Amino acid sequence: MSFQPWGYLALAAAVAAGARAQQEPVFSGPQVGEKVTPFAVQRVTGPEAGKQLRLLDGSADPVVLVFVHQIERSIVPLLSAVDEYGWDRRQVIRTHFVFLGEDRVQMEQRLPLVTRSLRLMAPAYYSLDGGEGPGNYGLNKRCLVTILLARESRVTANFALTQPGIADAPKVLAEMAKLAGAPEPPQVEALQQQRRNRLAADPAVRTDQRRGGDRPDLANLNLETADGMRAALRALIAEVQSLRAELAALRGERGTRRDAPEAKRDQPRRELPGAAPTDERLISLLRSFIQPTNTDAAVDRVLGETEQYVKGNPDLTKQAINGWVRVLAIPYGTPYAQKAGQTFVEKLKKGL
Repeated sequence: MSFQPWGYLALAAAVAAGARAQQEPVFSGPQVGEKVTPFAVQRVTGPEAGKQLRLLDGSADPVVLVFVHQIERSIVPLLSAVDEYGWDRRQVIRTHFVFLGEDRVQMEQRLPLVTRSLRLMAPAYYSLDGGEGPGNYGLNKRCLVTILLARESRVTANFALTQPGIADAPKVLAEMAKLAGAPEPPQVEALQQQRRNRLAADPAVRTDQRRGGDRPDLANLNLETADGMRAALRALIAEVQSLRAELAALRGERGTRRDAPEAKRDQPRRELPGAAPTDERLISLLRSFIQPTNTDAAVDRVLGETEQYVKGNPDLTKQAINGWVRVLAIPYGTPYAQKAGQTFVEKLKKGL
């Protein structure tokens, strides 16, 4: 093999460049001493799921803001540790998880499932400012997670993490302990065991996170206790209803009750009005609309998103009209969805 010095020089240069990149500090969000200001979010979990508000508005409480830029499995241990300690110290500090993303409909559909899988005790939101987050915060897209700690609206610690993991937990927990006035932070292993014990003792595991129309996490249903079995049964019933609604809407079929007389079941099904959309986004919006566990606010959000999406496009408007006419005729969706959907269809028709 001939010796090619330029090859070794190129390799050495690449290694040196990589080392410099690792050593370069990454900045994301307000720095220590700078102010945190209120910003617009929508609640994902809890009884206020779906509510829009301004986080930090009128509050100077010690606060921990966890901005999640991207959802990856590697960040879960760190988020769980921060959440557990924040829950322990909830009387002293407020911990908030804020997820960032561009597609609001996707965020509304996905985040309830994500937060339930994470078993978050702290409130979770998504930013109404999109994937960049609050404009004046200067959050860095290179980071997977940015954690800000603040007292009296001034940042006391900032963690801009491009490759977050459990190794980052001790330093974050140390700053949280300072913020809470605790003499010393907990050991990570002890905190993890505490979380396992608490979740094992809680069959409901944050039942408030199951509100708002999200899909159940079937892999994590609790079948070990009577309360867990009841919760699992409710989740499965809601899931079956949702799947039936989606299937019927896509096929254009009216569902048949299993307990209906055989003669009636054998009768030809009535031709339904309308038609299933062909546009993928409209199909996704229609699926969101017909969820049987939707809140009124969730229904209004879907209709608002749909109206904006089809605005100025006659073809999409006709697809939306036909799609909503069909699911309303089946009928699927909550009673409020039925009423709001009828008004929505009439509004779209007038706009053509």
